[in-house]
Amino acid sequence: MLIVSLAFIALAIATPAGAATAKVGAYYFEGWYHDAPGLIAAFANAELRNDFPEREPIWGGGLWRGDTVEIMEQQIDLAADHGIAFFSFDWYWNGSEAATVNDGINSGLANFMLASNRDRMEFNINIVDVDPTPISSDTEWQQVADLLMPYLADSQYLRVGGDPMVTNFNAAGMTQTNYNYFQQAAAAAGIGPVKFAANVAGASSLYSHVTRYNAVPGWGAGETEFPYQSLTEYVEGNDTWAPGIWNTESGTGQAYIPTIMAGWDARPWNTPPSWYFNPTRTPASVAAHLQKAIDWIDANPTLATPERLVMLYAWNEFGEGGYIAPTVGDPDGLFLDAIRGVINPTTGRPCTGPGCALIDQFGSGSFSLTADSPWVRAVDAVNETLLPSGPGIESRVTEVRLESGNEVRATTSPGAPLTVTIEQGSLGSATVTYTGSAVSDLTGAGRSHFEITIDEAPTAGLLFAFAENAQAWDYTQLSITGPGIYQISFSALDALGGGIDFSSLAAVGFGIRAQAFGTARTFRMSDIRTVIGGSSATAAPEPASWMMLLLGALASWVMRRRPGRRSALTASSRRR
Repeated sequence: MLIVSLAFIALAIATPAGAATAKVGAYYFEGWYHDAPGLIAAFANAELRNDFPEREPIWGGGLWRGDTVEIMEQQIDLAADHGIAFFSFDWYWNGSEAATVNDGINSGLANFMLASNRDRMEFNINIVDVDPTPISSDTEWQQVADLLMPYLADSQYLRVGGDPMVTNFNAAGMTQTNYNYFQQAAAAAGIGPVKFAANVAGASSLYSHVTRYNAVPGWGAGETEFPYQSLTEYVEGNDTWAPGIWNTESGTGQAYIPTIMAGWDARPWNTPPSWYFNPTRTPASVAAHLQKAIDWIDANPTLATPERLVMLYAWNEFGEGGYIAPTVGDPDGLFLDAIRGVINPTTGRPCTGPGCALIDQFGSGSFSLTADSPWVRAVDAVNETLLPSGPGIESRVTEVRLESGNEVRATTSPGAPLTVTIEQGSLGSATVTYTGSAVSDLTGAGRSHFEITIDEAPTAGLLFAFAENAQAWDYTQLSITGPGIYQISFSALDALGGGIDFSSLAAVGFGIRAQAFGTARTFRMSDIRTVIGGSSATAAPEPASWMMLLLGALASWVMRRRPGRRSALTASSRRR
């Protein structure tokens, strides 16, 4: 079961191509070990297992364990395939070199070093110098430095400005004497100076970099649920209550590495009872948080690192609720999907068959379409273009429609995504329709889902998909919650009960519909494919909009049957 699950993810989610928007590392906590075989992982306490079973990693096997080289290799592939550049391993000193090396809590790093595919990622070490594993003396600090030097010399170790970087969870624990010894040991090993990143603002000048392990409002304030947005705004800042950790802790003269919070809900561990935020977190909202970190780097290039480093809390903090690794509750890796869409938003992701069939990657031509007067009849104010597109596509028809307000635009150019802009005060849509051999049979090799990559999007709008054969036309729609990779199952295209046969199609199409209130809204869509998919992410329309949806669908059906018409109309009149 383990091998099947991981192979499924690798098949449906291909490795992205192109330059990453940031170099993202994920903190890695190896509490998921046991010193004896067949026993439950050390940190998988009863409350975590019984009350939060959805957090168990898909390789946990009921024991919540991940402490083997084989599982580490699978995690490396998953992380690398989704744009994670390095793991930052939580590393614990246990009083002596032998005890430290043999401590299962450091087995993640040990297994990484033994992994056959570790050249796919870099790694760094996050020294956790706190009780119950403190580094208690200068002598112990020297032992730590000597023990870590071979890792820092490794070709896969993370470097900033060409020098290895060590992260200190407890920045106050390292003295000038300890720092000096590290530099002496590094010089003796021939690896140059060691740079240190502090996991706290206001650290001494020993630290060239400042970051965070995590950032949690309401620590120790009791178990109270708040929206995930409250957590992200605490980190990012907003215009009302939160200045933002990134803003208040940067600008010290030390390079700043923003940390994003993939979640926080430490109720299973009660350490101590604190506010929690996970019930409302989604893949798209975590991806949007990451995008904000990248935006912060763009806006503050002199404060961030030249490497554009971002830390992600965390890969596998299952007990504290900070995790993106695939779990029982997320077996298809949807959080990883969304993160990959932010880190590698460019077109050109490989789509290897037969489990994946590319319908279109935008950038095969150039056009700029504008609708700037509201439509009266269904065919008014529609601008369209006919272009060759993906493999086997006879036609791609793109149309824009302004329903009210000022303007809707759709543009693309070679190598660029499709950009849809809804101007301020406007309601409208852009629709793309495909016909030809590539869409005549979408169900081959078990393919069951459309997969639509949206590289940029506000947390508002509708994504809709439709299909047509000789007997029927039908559609579905779902809410856009930010950038990410959206999957729509073929079976979900049944809002009108049309009973579409996906083995004999005449056309398929996709579109974005949105209303812009205070500011313009921009969406960028890079590619569309069919895959062996996971769960469908459809959203049912509100009951009040059923009549308008039906009228829109009937209008589309009539217009598509008119001679010379080769484009499809949006079937939705639901306002946001």
